Amino acid sequence: MSTTLNFTMTQDEVNKFAKLGQYTMIAQQVEGSQILSPWLTFKPSQHVAIQFTNSYQVYNTSTIAEDGATITATNNSPAFLGNAYTWDGSAFTQTGKSAFGTITITNNTSDTLTFGLAKIDPQTKEISTICADTLTNMQQVQYKPLNQIATQMGRMYKTNTVYANLGNLTFSEFSGDKVNFSFIDTESIWEMTA
Repeated sequence: MSTTLNFTMTQDEVNKFAKLGQYTMIAQQVEGSQILSPWLTFKPSQHVAIQFTNSYQVYNTSTIAEDGATITATNNSPAFLGNAYTWDGSAFTQTGKSAFGTITITNNTSDTLTFGLAKIDPQTKEISTICADTLTNMQQVQYKPLNQIATQMGRMYKTNTVYANLGNLTFSEFSGDKVNFSFIDTESIWEMTA
C-alpha cells in the first residue's frame, strides 16, 4: 500500500514559521511499542507531498531507549508484515510467521539491546526509527504498524530520537491513495481534510 500525504499551508504561514525556525514532525503509531520515535520532519513549504508505504526494517542498537536518547539503527534488515525475525548476535534472520499485519522480533542473545522498526525517510532516503523497545535475552516484541500518524509544528521533536511522551499526541487514521492536510494557523495544527 502506498498513500500520498499532502501538506498545504499559505505563503504567509510559510514565512511565519520559517522565520521562527519551526518545522513539521510526523510520527507513525505502532501498537506493541512502549516508545515512539518521529519518522520524519520537513521545513515549512506551501506544499509537501510525502509517500507513506508499509515498508519496514527491523533494527537494534546498544543505545538504551530512554527519553531524549538518539537512536542509530546499528544493525538493520528489511522486514515484512506477517513475519517473525530473530537477532542471533550477528544478523537478523526470518524465523517464522507473525500474526497478520504484525512483525515479531526476538532477541536471541544474552545482551540487553534496543530493538524496533524503522522506515526510509522518503526525503533524505536515510533509515529513520519509528519505535524503540529494550529487550533482554529471549524476550520478544510484536509490533503492529498502523495507518495512523501524528503531526506537530514546532522545534521540539527530531527524527531518530526517543520521546517518552510522543504517544500523547493525537493520531489521525487514514486510508486510500491520497490524504490531504491543511495547516490551521490559529491553532498551530495540521488538520486532515476530505
